Amino acid sequence: MINSVANLRYNFAIPKLVGYFFCNLIKILTIFKRIYCLPYYFCNNSAVTNSNYSNNSHKMIVKKLNHIESFLAKDKTILKEVLHPAKDKIDLPYSIAHAYLPSGEKSLWHTLDNTEVYIILKGKGIIFIGDEQKDVEKGDVIVVPPLARQSVSNIGEEILEFFCIVSPEWSADKEEIFES
Repeated sequence: MINSVANLRYNFAIPKLVGYFFCNLIKILTIFKRIYCLPYYFCNNSAVTNSNYSNNSHKMIVKKLNHIESFLAKDKTILKEVLHPAKDKIDLPYSIAHAYLPSGEKSLWHTLDNTEVYIILKGKGIIFIGDEQKDVEKGDVIVVPPLARQSVSNIGEEILEFFCIVSPEWSADKEEIFES
């Protein structure tokens, strides 16, 4: 009898665990699709008509990267703020910046209170997170946990270009820069 009870628990636990895994996998893939396919997401009617917009105007937002002003961030990367809930009057749980580093350059070490995701668009580099370092290139997606000390270095011949997605949205009071 004890064996059959243990078997019964095991038989019910596995489908529940598998279901939980696939449910969360689908959520992660949906979020990744929205982040990675930004131009499609913000121009697709189904995304425009959902409740992502606080003004409920159901108007899409289209921004052209070449029309967004660049600035030198405190961590020494060159940034363009693409979407930020406070500046764009949009109800998003994250902010998005387009960043790049010229060949041979490195960002300053910094930490964020928030999770940050890098999506490498062009070039080759090294990302440093704590004591770890990994080579990165076009197509790589890197998740940096909150409060992790991080830096990015361009080791290629061309610019290293990437999107930074910060969740919850980036704010200066939640970032600490280290000069060395």
